[in-house]
Amino acid sequence: MSKLIVERTINVPLDKVWPQASDFTKSPDPKLPLTVIKNGDATKMGVGCERKVKIGLLIFHERLTSISPPDYYTHEILSGPPVKYQRNRVEFSQTDDSTNIRWMTEFKTKYPFTGWILKLTNRIYYNRFIDELERIR
Repeated sequence: MSKLIVERTINVPLDKVWPQASDFTKSPDPKLPLTVIKNGDATKMGVGCERKVKIGLLIFHERLTSISPPDYYTHEILSGPPVKYQRNRVEFSQTDDSTNIRWMTEFKTKYPFTGWILKLTNRIYYNRFIDELERIR
C-alpha cells in the first residue's frame, strides 16, 4: 500500500473554505466535471453520496464515507483506472485568518510499478483543488 500527504496553508478563513471544500456534490474546479450518481443521507450530512469525477480521459467513482464539520471528511475511490483501492482523509484547521489543509491518501494500484504515476497525478489534483479554494474571497 502506498501513502501520500499533501499539506498547505491558504490565506482564506476556514468558515469560507469548509462549505466549498466539503460539498461532495460540487467540483471546486470547473475543469474537473463531476456527476452525482447517488445522493447521500441528508441526516448524516451527505454520507453515502456517490459521484463520478472526470480527470482527463479517466473517470473515477467516489463515495463520501464520513464527515465531521469543519474538521475533516473522508472518501474512497470505488473504481477508476489504475486504482484498486484508495481512501482519502481531508483535514482542515484554522490558523489565524488562514486554513491549513492536509490531504492524506492510502492507495493500491491495479498494475505493478504504476504507484508513482498515481502519486504524481493525485498530488497535481490535490494542489489544483487547494488552488481553487485559495481563490475564495
